Amino acid sequence: MIKNIDKLYSFLKKNNFINEANLLKKVSQEERIHKVVSNDNLSSIALKYDVPQAKIEELNNLTADSVLQIGQVIKLPEANVCFNSANSPSDSLIEWMKYEEGGNGSRPKGYKCNLPVPGKGEPYLCSYDDGRGNLTIGWGRNQKRQEHQVIEDYDFLERLLVEDINKAANHLKDSIEGIDETKLTIPASLNQGQFDALTSLIFNSGRGAFKGSSLYKDYISKGKVGPEFTSEISKEFKSYRIGESQGGLTGRRERELAMFLRGEYNKK
Repeated sequence: MIKNIDKLYSFLKKNNFINEANLLKKVSQEERIHKVVSNDNLSSIALKYDVPQAKIEELNNLTADSVLQIGQVIKLPEANVCFNSANSPSDSLIEWMKYEEGGNGSRPKGYKCNLPVPGKGEPYLCSYDDGRGNLTIGWGRNQKRQEHQVIEDYDFLERLLVEDINKAANHLKDSIEGIDETKLTIPASLNQGQFDALTSLIFNSGRGAFKGSSLYKDYISKGKVGPEFTSEISKEFKSYRIGESQGGLTGRRERELAMFLRGEYNKK
């Protein structure tokens, strides 16, 4: 019952039915309890309702080591609202990423194989050094095992790309309205271009770098994603993770910005 109420609340809030959402929250608060059953513990309860265990402990004056009794009533904190849980990377982003992460007709450092150098948008079939000591293959796949590889299966390489894109996107899908150190805070519904652009940033730099950026802390985490923030967001995109050794990212950031602001998927 509570999970269905949470989903309805998220839907109402996401679609700007603010008064209705607040009324639903008020009515449902008395139902935000859990009666302990066999094999329950604080961790499993937190997971079931998707709320932080620490908040359950605080609300019920418990500790992580507390032993629960069958039938015990546990008060639950307010539901986290996930504005972007229904979003997914677009097919346009996948095709766009092939040109960002694929070949350009020139031989990169450490591309030591006899296969042809990939043209624009084509995957690297052999491992190469990404410039930071990481072996990379296909469309931007970081080889964790750090051994030279040759993969000539285009379909397999595309599956790896989609897997990596979805992994980056999941950080946005799992974001919540409130503050939780384990998740991103995004108190706004992102449109497709915005969602894809931020997915690209996380794909390129990782969740940690994104969460530590002023773009996230000063704008995205505060829901400042509308057209009234175009000027500020533009500055943040253009300087995002671009240091002296990463000047080649300037063009990419311009293309990601066009995606975020106007839904344009300009290829490299």
